Amino acid sequence: MRNVEDFVDVAIAFPTVIFTVALAVSLLFFALTTLLGFGAEAGFEIDADMGGNLFSNLGLAGLPIALTATLVSLFSWFASFLLMSIIGDRNDTLLIIVGVVVIVVSLVVGVLAASVVSRPVGKVFAAGAGRSRGDLAGQLCVITTLKVTDVFGQAEVADPAGGTLLVQVRCNVENDLTAGDQALIFGRDSSADTYLVSPDTDDLG
Repeated sequence: MRNVEDFVDVAIAFPTVIFTVALAVSLLFFALTTLLGFGAEAGFEIDADMGGNLFSNLGLAGLPIALTATLVSLFSWFASFLLMSIIGDRNDTLLIIVGVVVIVVSLVVGVLAASVVSRPVGKVFAAGAGRSRGDLAGQLCVITTLKVTDVFGQAEVADPAGGTLLVQVRCNVENDLTAGDQALIFGRDSSADTYLVSPDTDDLG
């Protein structure tokens, strides 16, 4: 890359432009669903089940779909960008053939790389889902989303075994909770595998 213009040229040229658009869309999707809770009322939550033996073997099963899409798009974009930077310009006919090959290779690289990065993250989600009923009641958590409602919210809470857990939280009262705020866990909805929180941390006693 000689300059920014060369960078942009590769990023918006076939086939890398496909992954550029995919990455932009997935980042927007991640922001809307994970931070703002857009679509949560329709049941499209960030802990959507990815399911399937393939995703399970790759370490992607159970991860938030927004996070999975972003990771795959990011690594696929990087692989495509790097390959096309090395290959350089080609005539239109050859570019189509090369582009198709690059797309396939980049997708494979993207999925494999995302699976490697996702494995430790997946353990956090699995650990959060595996806690027994009510065993977090009375603990303080730190909100990680921009809002918490009766259908949306996420928080980190200290794990007695060490580290932190990422859990889904809900608040049934009007509140100003946002990322970085503390809230008090006082119950659990086992049917939805979510924890009920209160913005009033004075109730801790």
